[in-house]
Amino acid sequence: MKSSSLVRDTITTTAWSSIGKAAGLVIPFFIAGWFGSSGKTDAFFFCFAWTTGFSVIFSMALESVIVPYIAQARARGEDIGGFVGRVMLAGTLGLIVLTAAFIGALMFLLPFITNFSEPDLKLVRSLLWEIAPMIILMLNSSILAGLLNALKRFALPAVSPGIRAVLAVLFILLFRSRLGIHAVPIGYVLGEGVRLLFLLIGVRRTGIKPVWGKSAPLGNFFIVAGKQVAGMFAISMIPVVDKTMASWLTEGSISNLFYSERLYQIPILFLSGGILVTLLSHWSGSLYEGNDVRKSIRKAFIIVGGLSMGLLAIMLSLRVPLVRLAYARPGFSSEALEEVSLLYLILLFVTVPELISIILTRVCILYKQTQIIRNLGILRLVLKIGFNLLFMVWWGIYGLAVSSLVTMVISLVYLWRSTSRIDKLPL
Repeated sequence: MKSSSLVRDTITTTAWSSIGKAAGLVIPFFIAGWFGSSGKTDAFFFCFAWTTGFSVIFSMALESVIVPYIAQARARGEDIGGFVGRVMLAGTLGLIVLTAAFIGALMFLLPFITNFSEPDLKLVRSLLWEIAPMIILMLNSSILAGLLNALKRFALPAVSPGIRAVLAVLFILLFRSRLGIHAVPIGYVLGEGVRLLFLLIGVRRTGIKPVWGKSAPLGNFFIVAGKQVAGMFAISMIPVVDKTMASWLTEGSISNLFYSERLYQIPILFLSGGILVTLLSHWSGSLYEGNDVRKSIRKAFIIVGGLSMGLLAIMLSLRVPLVRLAYARPGFSSEALEEVSLLYLILLFVTVPELISIILTRVCILYKQTQIIRNLGILRLVLKIGFNLLFMVWWGIYGLAVSSLVTMVISLVYLWRSTSRIDKLPL
């Protein structure tokens, strides 16, 4: 019965996640059609990479780490609302300070780490402040999404990114003529704010009120989460490093790299948005009920490995029509289209090791062994910087994609060996 429940939740969550993420994933296609590939889009995607990378460090870490803690709190009959409220309060206050320091430091470093022209550099500074509020909003949205996932209320967290995306696209459509590229970050912030409101309403309907309370100690939550935050920081800096290094190349390089990455990430996000969310929730509940989850972990590993290889074969066969469908627009040059197509071809081979890595990191979170994720993140960042510098000399922007593939394969070997030592898992 538990197995059938997991399958049912996985199928329904994947469906809802596909709906929720589809709108968000096509936003770059609209941006490509409306703004093309230029210095202005480079400026936005540079800011988007830095701010989303910074916010993902905290939001994704807390969304996943909080799941086993809530499962444990439910098993003990503890105050879940008070616990979540204190996490949100502490996280928000701390992140406001960190965000201000982060933006200020980045403003100072911009002339030294990028090669933007003076007008584009001025645009970058403006766009950074416009999109900064999304960092705080995403943190709280992710905590509430993690709470709902732990309660096995998967539908709203899965579909909620679509709320943000639809509002963002509508805002950009209505105000792009008046605001230009500035309509894009403002649209994202507006959409995320509405998404947070919907998630809060969803949590309230469960009967849980996430308010601060003295009866809800945080225990070692932030210690465990902090280790994953350190790993997420390093991993989240990888796309930031790529966009920064791409700014040293020809105009449009940042945009074309972003366009190719977004296209290859679509099937990965669809797959991971279903099975990986439900697996962590079901594994956590089962583990803290005293059950052995090792057999389920091994089965999931085999299934995801097989699915990822099948997915790679399908995407390779559809590569050319997919690229043309997504980006063949009057405002998109044939040279940019060819560059995106080749980058996409290289990045497709990252699919298999990336999906396997994602499921192995969920095992680390389940057993609260987040130091493995911390070490993994540091390893990947160091490898990525080194291989970027090496391969860019030979292949320019394509070297960044080759670097991603080599880095992912090497880091997967480390993750596999480290995870297999947890509770004698049969990996």
